[in-house]
Amino acid sequence: MAVLGAAAGFRDVREWYTRIAILSDQVCLIEDVQAGRPLGTAFLVARDLILTCAHVVDQRLAPLPSLMARFDFITSTETGELNPGNRYALAPSPVFASSPPGDLDLALVKLAEPIGERSAHNDQFLRGWVDLASANVEPVPGTAIAIFQHPEGGPLKVAMSTNSVVRYEESLKRILYRTDTAPGASGGPCFDIDWRFVAMHTGHAFQFGNFNMGVPAKMIIDWLRSNGRGEIVDQKPLVQMKSVIRVSTAPAHGNFGIDAELRKLLFGPGEGQRLELKARATDSKVKNAKISGRLLKTVAAFMNSREGGSILIGVSNEREFVGVESEYALVNQQRADWDSYAMWLNSVVVDSLDVHAALNYFSIVRFTENNKDICAVHIQPAEMPVFLDRVFYVRSGNRNVPLSAHDMLAYIASRWSWLGTQSLRGRADNTPPTA
Repeated sequence: MAVLGAAAGFRDVREWYTRIAILSDQVCLIEDVQAGRPLGTAFLVARDLILTCAHVVDQRLAPLPSLMARFDFITSTETGELNPGNRYALAPSPVFASSPPGDLDLALVKLAEPIGERSAHNDQFLRGWVDLASANVEPVPGTAIAIFQHPEGGPLKVAMSTNSVVRYEESLKRILYRTDTAPGASGGPCFDIDWRFVAMHTGHAFQFGNFNMGVPAKMIIDWLRSNGRGEIVDQKPLVQMKSVIRVSTAPAHGNFGIDAELRKLLFGPGEGQRLELKARATDSKVKNAKISGRLLKTVAAFMNSREGGSILIGVSNEREFVGVESEYALVNQQRADWDSYAMWLNSVVVDSLDVHAALNYFSIVRFTENNKDICAVHIQPAEMPVFLDRVFYVRSGNRNVPLSAHDMLAYIASRWSWLGTQSLRGRADNTPPTA
């Protein structure tokens, strides 16, 4: 018998999943009801106040009067039925305070009714709100992160990584983490393994590798106090207990446009050191679903780079959105849809690259532009050299350059210095050392 990873430790099962059920009542989807489209996620921080990203409630995207907060949009594991949830209007002048997307990207929004002090399910249990007073204000690298979110505007889901926090990035005023998100997660609350609030998710850190990022709890608390709303932090939520766990299984809508950071790359510098455009993932010269060699080279090159990068599939070199739907039937004739396409792409990339645990270094996300599905492959710098067909590629501008033996050794010695340390002589498992 042994205890491995003592920092995680042991938790009481019922108390742990009860906390999930409580928190699920406090998270909502922000919708533009006039346009009939989702915008992002938010969560209660007081009886009638929700916190979300400033870019989610940006009036340039949707007029404030057309916005509503939909709570309880979730699938019941007891009946298998989708609960459409309850929509609540915002107050006449809803935005109490806002920090622009380029800064903290925070917005404190007032609801028309104090739903936090009311019953969530017509029972004795009150909905309550997220406890900021007990937040984890100093998450260390390796801290588990669970993110409540409405991915692609679908029902509420939670994603967790037990080794998630990478670091605090001062230039962004964000913590970076590995937990998965999808379009629509912006504004979602992040918690540690004990369900203490850690951060609010804001987006993807393209310039720092394949990591997601959020505003740390401490900065949110300081921001609230600086805006004269310190009582939000000091007021403990109403006590409630329940033992119902709800999990979402319903399909997502998938109608989120490319996020702001990726759009800046696309319509700014365009294809280059951190972005590759592909009209399709399959090789146009063959009729079956043979993946493009250029695409695989780009994935390997981004993994070997120091910054990582993203590949947009379904976007031409002229930056036109052509979509990936035409490839669905090539990949799976019986089930020509996005899910099969993403599974195929995921499998081919993993099988093609010569690197341990390739899944740790890339993620696949769907966006919708001009009613066409766009596939984004986000690639993180790998922790060890990556080879494709025994060739080592690096990214140079918009090219994937194969290195000769001499140049490859010099690059690897610089990029992965641990490979040449005394402590690694004789190692045969090809894994980086532990701290």
